[in-house]
This record gives sequence, structure tokens and C-alpha cells, in this order.
Amino acid sequence: MKKILLISLFLLLPTLTFAYTPPIGIPDPGDTWDGGLHPIDTPVPDTTTQCPNWPSAESSNCYYIDNSDASCTDSGNPFGYPDKPMCNFHNGTFPAGTYVEFHGNPTNTMQTTFQCTATNPCWIVGRGSDPPQFTGNGSQQKCV
Repeated sequence: MKKILLISLFLLLPTLTFAYTPPIGIPDPGDTWDGGLHPIDTPVPDTTTQCPNWPSAESSNCYYIDNSDASCTDSGNPFGYPDKPMCNFHNGTFPAGTYVEFHGNPTNTMQTTFQCTATNPCWIVGRGSDPPQFTGNGSQQKCV
């Protein structure tokens, strides 16, 4: 009995010692969300469903940003799409279900609010060989 207890304690010790604490704003993948699938485990939606008019036209609440594309433009292009990307993402408030896809590495400063919910999340996706990097002042970043 003492051997079993000792072995059990020995096996649990690394788990207790090396507990994972995620960074501020990043959900703990070990937690559950209201007893169901945790948002961090939810796969990114297929753009053919989420943004049905892509690649040749804009889709509402779908944003395509690629500043590495020589033909990108922000003028008269409120959403962007693969055949006509935006150069920069813009400031604003975005409703639940918004999908944002970044290519290249935009360097603009933005102040955004996403009104996402657990049942209707927003998606911010980085694609390509040089994925975007987001930095900011911690007092301005808030995940609810």
C-alpha cells in the first residue's frame, strides 16, 4: 500500500509542479466553457461558408487584409476580399460572427471592439509564411 501511495505521489508531483498558467487574455485550454467545448478548441470556420462571396467579392462582416499584395487598397474597400485585399484593418466595433483574415504583416495601429459571444465568436486569423503579430498596451487589451 505504501508503494502504491508513493508511486502515485511521484507521478502527480510533476503535474503539480509544472502547472500551466496562460497569459492574460488567453483562455486556459484545460478549462471548459459552460460545460462544453472551450472556444480555444473550436476550429476556424471554412471561408466558403463564413464568407460565401470570396474570393471575387466582399462578404458582410468578413475582412481580408494583405498589405504584401501590390494591388491592396483601403479606398472604397470596406471589407476586402482575396481578389481585392485591404492594406490595413480599420478601427471600429465589429459584431459577433466577424471574420478577419490577415496576410502579410500590417503595421497600422488600431482600436477595435469585437462584440463576440460564446455561441457566436469572432475570428481573427493569420495566414501565410509571415503571420501577423499583435502587440499593445496591456491596459488597452481586454478579453471578456
